[in-house]
Amino acid sequence: MNTNHIRGEFLAAFRSLGHEVVPSDSLVPSGDPTLLFTSAGMVRFKKHFLGQTRLENRRAASAQKCLRTSDIDRVGLTARHLTFFEMLGNFSFGDYFKAEAVRWAWDFLTKNLGLDEKRLSVSVFREDDEAFALWKKIVPESRIVRLGEDSNFWSMGETGPCGPCSEILYDSGAASPGHDCPGPGCDCDRHLEVWNLVFTQFDKRPDGSLAPLAQKNIDTGMGLERLSMAANGKASVFDIDLFENLSKEIRSLAGRDAPPRTARVVSDHIRAGTFLVSDGILPSNEGRGYILRRLIRRALREGWTRGARDPFLHKLVAVVARDMGGAYPELREREKNIESIILTEERNAIESIAGGTEALAGEIKKLLGRSPDDGPLGPVRIPGGRVYMIYETYGLDKEIQKETVRDWGGELLFSEQDYESARDGAVRIARKGWKGSGEKDSGLYADILKETGPTAFKGYETLETETEVLAVLKKGGDGHVRSGSLAAPEEGEVILKETPFYAESGGQAGDRGTLRSGGVEAEVLDTRRPHEGLTAHRVAVRKGTLAPGAKVLAAVDGALRSHTMRHHTATHLLHAALRRELGSQVTQAGSLVSPDKLRFDFTFPRALTGEELSRVETGVNRAVLSNRPRDRREVPLDEARKIGALAFFGDKYGAKVFVVGYGELSTEVCGGTHCLSTGEIGFFKILSESSAASGVRRIEAVAGEKALAAARAMESSARKVAEKLRCSPEECPEKLERLLQKQGELEREVRDLKKKGALPSPASLGKEARVFKGAGAAGPLKILAKEVGAMDPDTLREAADAARESLGSGIVLLASADGEKIAFVVTVTPDLPPRGYRAGNIAKAFSDKVGGSGGGRDLFAQGGGRAAGIRKILETFPDEIAKLTPP
Repeated sequence: MNTNHIRGEFLAAFRSLGHEVVPSDSLVPSGDPTLLFTSAGMVRFKKHFLGQTRLENRRAASAQKCLRTSDIDRVGLTARHLTFFEMLGNFSFGDYFKAEAVRWAWDFLTKNLGLDEKRLSVSVFREDDEAFALWKKIVPESRIVRLGEDSNFWSMGETGPCGPCSEILYDSGAASPGHDCPGPGCDCDRHLEVWNLVFTQFDKRPDGSLAPLAQKNIDTGMGLERLSMAANGKASVFDIDLFENLSKEIRSLAGRDAPPRTARVVSDHIRAGTFLVSDGILPSNEGRGYILRRLIRRALREGWTRGARDPFLHKLVAVVARDMGGAYPELREREKNIESIILTEERNAIESIAGGTEALAGEIKKLLGRSPDDGPLGPVRIPGGRVYMIYETYGLDKEIQKETVRDWGGELLFSEQDYESARDGAVRIARKGWKGSGEKDSGLYADILKETGPTAFKGYETLETETEVLAVLKKGGDGHVRSGSLAAPEEGEVILKETPFYAESGGQAGDRGTLRSGGVEAEVLDTRRPHEGLTAHRVAVRKGTLAPGAKVLAAVDGALRSHTMRHHTATHLLHAALRRELGSQVTQAGSLVSPDKLRFDFTFPRALTGEELSRVETGVNRAVLSNRPRDRREVPLDEARKIGALAFFGDKYGAKVFVVGYGELSTEVCGGTHCLSTGEIGFFKILSESSAASGVRRIEAVAGEKALAAARAMESSARKVAEKLRCSPEECPEKLERLLQKQGELEREVRDLKKKGALPSPASLGKEARVFKGAGAAGPLKILAKEVGAMDPDTLREAADAARESLGSGIVLLASADGEKIAFVVTVTPDLPPRGYRAGNIAKAFSDKVGGSGGGRDLFAQGGGRAAGIRKILETFPDEIAKLTPP
């Protein structure tokens, strides 16, 4: 049975049972910002379960994309573990309860999917007699097992909603080799958990007691991949159709003889990586980006160990998009962008894997006296600081280092405390925990929303609205508290019945303005949306007192709004111009639109040339001059996609969205405020282009009066430069080029003079060299070890080369002190390396003497160290060089 068919069958079945089918939420949780990722279908409904918000329909069903990394080490080793998976679920918010949930779950599995009833068993919480009685009507008592709190009781936290669980298990008939499975409840792969039904019926109090909830809820979760495995009689989730094409492509890229683990790890991780990038997450060294980076590098290392030395993961994105694009059309829309981002990360990672693996092997050889090639390593204890050094230098994180040593037949042991100390105060990596944004005031604003209802936004039609103050808040502790009033000069937040103020959203800054009423005046400093449907105005009371019930005139600062609208509209035109110039792989990866400027992040693997930036800027200004009128309409999201409106990475959309278009120039899904026509922008100017992240570029620009001010500032700077150069602005480039050439000539002359002043003439150098008798038939050995004056690296090397030439045959070591540190170079004549005198070895030995580091090749090497005692070291070091013998 096709997995896509199973997904559709589930949603259709519960739609027929009166459930509202909601689209999958992003992997970046909207329902609980304290979580790193959406890990279950219920995450988006957390506020519904807490009674903080309501759906019109109290029944919902979804197929939710999820990510969990707690079992990442087990992926590929078991039949069922994945990091990325889909969770099917049906939910009730105070509507139906256990009887319906139990019956509908059983009917779907046995009637809709036709699973063999004899292979299904059920677990219930040991004290849940109600659920036990319900299941006894359906399943023989011999196939019902009571289990404890650790597996069959769910809690949202230390306190709050909680309740017993009931799991439906499928007997795959295959226990692990050598394992005698005792039955349901065993953690082996035989009894596969297919569906978990959570009966949220209690409120856990601080004293641990359980009180009945006024609103009893149902929260169910069923892994789609596991369900497909059971429905199709497969031995592993990796054998279902969703992995079939991926596995074939991976074997063609990584080698037909690659073990099953390789195909499993790579296929799971590339699915996870593709969906993460699609949801706006980019590789980085912290937070969600760190998890993405780890998944990509872990998958890449699997291919690396099988001989794949070139990037290959990005080639699998098309397979994921083709197989899952029907359910998730954004994958097809963003396929090229996702490929580009993953390819860039692969290129960066390949050097990390190669260099990091070599460095790790070097550490092991230094400690154990043998290399991984010599056979199984056994326990390997490396200082935590060295483990971190390999991560910091090569990007090979500690988990991948552990896996690498495991592949070498060993176990990597190190002190976590030493590792963390070596980070020198850096932010702990994401897998150590996620604190998130917290939303400490979420419950407060949810209560206000239930009391006042949603804030009506009037800002599309007007900048002024007569409205009523519904609630006033002051700062209190770590958040806000309700207050009876705000008096001058206090600051706080105000909730209005209706508002013309746009709340910060989608990259657009919140509006500013005033609230006035009789003798009351307050300045609106910012506007935000602390809870879905609620707008909060941060205010400073300048005169009088604001209190709930007051009638006020809410007025947006029109000048600031106009600047913001110009920048927002210009952002749309900039995006379109970039796609025309650079290709459709360009897409938005983040933005900021404020009254002062716009900042636009977009996916692209390299810096733009000056010519490309000029053409993009010209393209935007031509669009401005065309004066295309705005077309804004509210349509279902599917219809917006059909008409070609661009939707962006990481943005979350409702069932209906605003589409903003300017003729053939630009059409985007966007709820911000925009100019009535492109001509209102006036003028557009790019200020800078830079790197924002790996594979992401950033343009900062200005529009309208801000662009005019920027252009005038540039003109003023050009005039000042021209005055200094005593020429016209048009002549500045040519004159500046001549000055730079002259400066280069003068710098070379100064360097030559310094070199002459720091060293004796070449003729006198031979007299300072010490001569040692050669070993055997070898001739005499000349060695010059000398401290010279302060020199830059190039001059020091030139001086050493000149000294070497004066010797004819010999070794030169020159050290240049600068305060408490020295730099040194070693150079030898070509006849000496065959006799065992290599510059790299000499530099390494000398660096040990001066407490530094050094190295290089046979004829030239360099390094640095401490200046203390350098003269005495130089006096005795030639004797040590002379003792070197051929290898």
